Amino acid sequence: MSRNLRIALFLVVSILFSTFSFYAWQIFKTPNFLVEEEDKTKEFALLIPKGATFTSVMDTLEGRNIVNDRLSFRFLAKAMKYTENVKVGRYIIKPGMGNHEVIKKLRSGSQDPMKVTFNSVRLKTDLVDRLGSRFEFGPQALAERLNDPAVCAKYGFDTTTIMCLFLPNTYEFFWTIKPDAFLERMGSEYKKFWTPARVDRAKAKGLTQTQAQVLASIVAAETNKL
Repeated sequence: MSRNLRIALFLVVSILFSTFSFYAWQIFKTPNFLVEEEDKTKEFALLIPKGATFTSVMDTLEGRNIVNDRLSFRFLAKAMKYTENVKVGRYIIKPGMGNHEVIKKLRSGSQDPMKVTFNSVRLKTDLVDRLGSRFEFGPQALAERLNDPAVCAKYGFDTTTIMCLFLPNTYEFFWTIKPDAFLERMGSEYKKFWTPARVDRAKAKGLTQTQAQVLASIVAAETNKL
């Protein structure tokens, strides 16, 4: 092989390697999500329910115009085997994230928690609709439990007073929490709130814990009308 031919081959290989490296870097690192979003603090919560496929995930991303270069995302998702390992969850996608960062997050199931604020409500149906719709389990699963005497009795309530289990506050949950685990968490928060001192103060006013909460919810509801 002549010297000129070796130099030519070297140049060709170098160019091909450089081109491949540049494209690989683009696929991995170039910002590919919410790139046209002017508000760089704006985030997108990607909800992936049980039974979702890679196709349904792509439909959501494309339908909401979240991903810019769809081809590169599909290519890397397949290369990283995410197409076969879609995991349920709620994932925050931020402006400027790249393919590798997003796929790694989705594939590992590293979902983000969400803040849920409870306000005083008078009707159980309102409570069920507002809370149940925030979670994957949905309003029906929550309604079934709050209308089950055995479930309510477990926390010291009946199907009417069970609403007192939900203390107005802001809490942090994972979207995928199971309904029974959700109620357990609320039971734990209820016990933490009703310290012996608070119980004694209610008794001093001739009120049970439930009566005190019902009275407080009525006052809050009337105040909100003003």
